[in-house]
Amino acid sequence: MYKFFLFFLIISNIVVGRDFTKPPSVALRTELSYVCEVLLTSKKIVMPDKMMLSFILSKNLHNHSANEINILVTSSIAQNLALDVKYIISYQKLRKTKINGIVKYIPNIGGLFFINVEGANPAIFRTNELLIKQLTSSPQIAQSNPDLLIKDIFKGMLEKDPKIQEFFVRELINWDVLHKNLDQENFQQLYEIYNSTDATLGTMTAILEPRPFIHKALGHIKIAEKVLNILKYSPVNIDAASQKPTLILQALKFVSGDKPPNWNILSRWTRSNIPTITEQVLLMMEKIDSIKAVQFAKSIILDTSLSDASRRVLIRFISTKERNIDKV
Repeated sequence: MYKFFLFFLIISNIVVGRDFTKPPSVALRTELSYVCEVLLTSKKIVMPDKMMLSFILSKNLHNHSANEINILVTSSIAQNLALDVKYIISYQKLRKTKINGIVKYIPNIGGLFFINVEGANPAIFRTNELLIKQLTSSPQIAQSNPDLLIKDIFKGMLEKDPKIQEFFVRELINWDVLHKNLDQENFQQLYEIYNSTDATLGTMTAILEPRPFIHKALGHIKIAEKVLNILKYSPVNIDAASQKPTLILQALKFVSGDKPPNWNILSRWTRSNIPTITEQVLLMMEKIDSIKAVQFAKSIILDTSLSDASRRVLIRFISTKERNIDKV
């Protein structure tokens, strides 16, 4: 029963509310969500690697929350939070599902949970007036006064808190309608944030996503320097639950536009412990030289450092290519 509960909790915390296209200020405000300013009053261990956070409501920002809010989180999230400090959170207690084709709203088995969307993963931030303004303003401002919205977003992007900075970067990246209103100074500021040593994985991922207009304005060669360093020097064995796999996948997609992509950089990622990355790299190598890609896959298939999942990807790749050759 405990294993089922834990699995359901993980799925709820990761999948529900995840939105890859909307600005976070829009994605966090749904019919089912609550956005509010709260005071963290206690953290209690309730099971291995899980803690219960207790909050007291300070101010509603979207929908009307209960005065007392208890949310179960991983210990890694809880340890970064301080007692008697105000936070801005977005959470849900119901999840949306379809049963026999009919939309239903059912209680989450794990209780309340923080929403996870790009730019707010999870949706808890130290209280911040710029963030409050963004979470209470009308999304219609993107049409009625885009220049004012851009100005507010860039103010947020200059905040020292990297997580709040990431939120506002994702606001800009996901609000496509604003891109035509950006000027060269805006793009220079965006590049400086991307190239900063303080840039979060989420910030870099957002900027690397395939948006040709932004990449052209920032300068493909300028962006590529950091991308290549990430792919050259990052360890190939990475935490699957972190944001690093997504960053690596976006970095690989970015260099896939190079003619040709760097074979040596690609080949090191075939040894990744993330099978999705191994698969992506093999497909890129195949486009460069199909025969060479198969030969390389065969040469590392018995490498003891390979994860079982990535080895299976390599075996499937070799088998598929050899079957295709036999058919010819």
